[in-house]
Amino acid sequence: MSVREDFDSVSQEETIVKQEVSKKGDSGKAVSAESVQGKPNVLVVDDDKKILEAFRYLMESENCNMIGACDVDEVMQKIQDVHLDLIITDFMLESKSSIELFTLIRKSQPEVPVVVMTGYPELISEKDVKMFGGNYLLTKPLELGRLRNVIRTCCNPLKIVSY
Repeated sequence: MSVREDFDSVSQEETIVKQEVSKKGDSGKAVSAESVQGKPNVLVVDDDKKILEAFRYLMESENCNMIGACDVDEVMQKIQDVHLDLIITDFMLESKSSIELFTLIRKSQPEVPVVVMTGYPELISEKDVKMFGGNYLLTKPLELGRLRNVIRTCCNPLKIVSY
């Protein structure tokens, strides 16, 4: 499946989620992690705001709170005193690397699973990710089914479906 197909799929889900949210009278914007109890908190870090927006709708459809950030400094501001259930980060960030990011987070939340996404699989391997404390490596274009399974494995194991 290509990036276009993945994001078309996410876009279709986005439309459905927006319709459901508007029926409930919500604004459709992400709710802060601290304000909603009982939903897993997923930190998504990518310097591309369009990717963060696509993830926002995906996380809503997976019944997760999303904390989005564009760089490591923003992450550190947003996650103080927030329990995380999953971190999904792009490997190539503008300011600091994702390895620096999950090294910092490991200090405060050592058990949180970390997913690294990359469009440059020649620069990092699954072995590298595990060596730095990560759990999964997903290559771009992302396979939506595999991404959903990782989210469900980490946040809601009862919703796991094979694709």
